[in-house]
Amino acid sequence: MIVLVFRQLVALLITLQNIASMEDWAERGMFIVSHYRHQSDSVCCDVQSGGRKHLFVGFDSTMAVGLRGPTNLFGHPTDKLLSDIDYELSQWDSQSSESVTKISFGHFPLSFSAVAESGRTLRDIFLKHSLSTYLCGHLHVKFGKNLKRHHQSSKGFFSSEQYFQLNMQQAPVATAVETKDCFNATQSIEEFWEYEMGDWRKSRRMRVLAIDSGHISFVDIDFTTEAKMTIILPTFPLDSRFISSSSYQHDYDCNSVDSSFFETVRALVFSKSVIVSVVARIYDTRPGHLHLIMEANMRKAENSTKEGLYSVPWNWKAFEDPSPDRFWLQIEASDISGRSTISELRPFSVNGVRMKIRWTWMEFLVMGCQWANLYYPIFWSVLLLLFSVLITSKDLLSCSTKTYSHKNFIYERNFSSCLFWVLAEISSISSLWVTMILYFLYLIFFPWFGGQIFTEGDDRGYMRYKGWDIEYS
Repeated sequence: MIVLVFRQLVALLITLQNIASMEDWAERGMFIVSHYRHQSDSVCCDVQSGGRKHLFVGFDSTMAVGLRGPTNLFGHPTDKLLSDIDYELSQWDSQSSESVTKISFGHFPLSFSAVAESGRTLRDIFLKHSLSTYLCGHLHVKFGKNLKRHHQSSKGFFSSEQYFQLNMQQAPVATAVETKDCFNATQSIEEFWEYEMGDWRKSRRMRVLAIDSGHISFVDIDFTTEAKMTIILPTFPLDSRFISSSSYQHDYDCNSVDSSFFETVRALVFSKSVIVSVVARIYDTRPGHLHLIMEANMRKAENSTKEGLYSVPWNWKAFEDPSPDRFWLQIEASDISGRSTISELRPFSVNGVRMKIRWTWMEFLVMGCQWANLYYPIFWSVLLLLFSVLITSKDLLSCSTKTYSHKNFIYERNFSSCLFWVLAEISSISSLWVTMILYFLYLIFFPWFGGQIFTEGDDRGYMRYKGWDIEYS
């Protein structure tokens, strides 16, 4: 697992080398790995690039005992692991004058990560440190292409986000930041994005991320259709679908960002061939169709490597708009052989308005539901429903003067007649009613199934509603 995590870290560092800011590219994209630490279940790397620091923290939340599938469905972070992650993410907090971009990566998504014994979660740690991005795996691309989720802290004692989140972007919380109160908004916004990284081994999909002045951009690449000779990754303006809206809008409204950050359209171009031209096009959708309003040739940064950063100045104030999807950006790159590659159209918002995206039902189930928190409510609800059916069926037979049968259902053809018919049948068949009572008791007092759950050894485990019971040989 450490080798896999380290490979992910190397991939991130290569991406980071390709872009951190315009000034860094002018200086040949140099960066300094100032600190690297590897522990048994976590790895940390500090990177300094120009005037900004980047912190990468990887961890393994798999149980140390080693579980066989499918019992290894969940990640189980311990309190010690959470304390280690908390420590690594806080190492530069005392240097408030320097900007820090924090990225963490692990295998399990937060929807399939359990709660530690103290009640803390990975989400709590990430929100505390205002993480930029958490990169995860586990789900791959089997359940959809929008396996992404925006997390934001909730101030209430009880929040539905503890159990589920209906949409990809969490509803913003009204704070001093949201109300554009620059004087009182002294604390950083507690929010971060969670990205499922895709599946290279089976689906031949990968994601390239870039960091531009602390802001994350990415492009998804599918190699199943054809080999990609050229990869284009726009880094500014930011994609309005995946922007950290609260923090970005606060910095924009309060003029906390250097205006030079907005002055150019920027894109990374990776190619096997020599690139001869890169063109940026911006479309306006207000007329009801894509109307080209800007087309400009982009120039490669001086002293850049083969994978170059291209930019072009623009009048960014002309693109301020309350709509997150009015303006769309597309980049076209042409190589020396005449082959042209066009990036996907992506909406952008200069002033940080986020475009809403809805999950499919399958994406909601695997990314939006906190299954570790939902387990007990679902379990006891099912038992309560089963118990209610048993009691109601007996009361219906003894108290009701009306006869409910299949003939009544055929005649009336509605849901209530069908329900009463089923309850009457259950109560009239004593063996079926007793069997359901025994099943009800079995779910509470007896193990559901058992087997050799560990990857090593012959110890057997038995699953009960409270968890695993282990018999050591």
